[in-house]
Amino acid sequence: MLARCSSQVLDTGIPLPDLSECSDTEFVSMSPSPMPLARQKSCDFGSSMSSSPCQTITPQQLVDLITDPQAAGFDQVIIIDARFEYEYRGGRIIGARNVRSKSQLYGIYERYLNKKNCIVFHCEFSQNRGPTLLRLFREYDRHHNEYPNLSYPDVYLLEGGYCHFYDQMPEFCVGGYIPMRDETYVNNGELRRSHSFFLKEMLSQKKSIRPPRLLTRCNSQTIENWSVFADVASATLPSIASQSDASVEFIPFTSSQIY
Repeated sequence: MLARCSSQVLDTGIPLPDLSECSDTEFVSMSPSPMPLARQKSCDFGSSMSSSPCQTITPQQLVDLITDPQAAGFDQVIIIDARFEYEYRGGRIIGARNVRSKSQLYGIYERYLNKKNCIVFHCEFSQNRGPTLLRLFREYDRHHNEYPNLSYPDVYLLEGGYCHFYDQMPEFCVGGYIPMRDETYVNNGELRRSHSFFLKEMLSQKKSIRPPRLLTRCNSQTIENWSVFADVASATLPSIASQSDASVEFIPFTSSQIY
């Protein structure tokens, strides 16, 4: 079912990513301006979404980038769609890539290194899933560079998400617009399955792996060496004790005294 962007509140019974701290007011909006884009201070999502504002881009600015990225000084614009797969199949921005796992996200990072690219993230409204992927991308970039250097300084969030973009620029979209809470996908369970997959792939934290203990395995050669040592010790120590002062008592060498 195709839909236009609206403010109607749909079913709230389906659990969603708990990123309520990230609201539209926490993002610094780039007011419409002629190309090239005016660059602001780079985002830093090292701690939390609310600790630092991120750069946003308007639908019109994104269209300008799609049409002529070189005019803004970029080789190309890479649009990352963080919506669920059924939303993406229903309609998408021209050239957008649907990223549903960290491996896909990090693969894009590695693929376009050493190029002058603009990365634009979005989901349906650019409030939860889009900012989450943007944060993961920036954290990965921080991890691979010495602060404050970045391999991808030009990373943006699309204002209003796909909903707003489709409403204003439908000619730059392929297909229509299926809301995340479309009744069809709520009823058939696809929304719940997609949300569970999102939690598993994007929000789960892997446990730290402890380095394995180094264990020494005894082989036949080791056992043979210990046997030779025991034979020499048993033959030598009594003779040494007999040559010493009689007041010195010889204490037998036992295996329990080794440890």
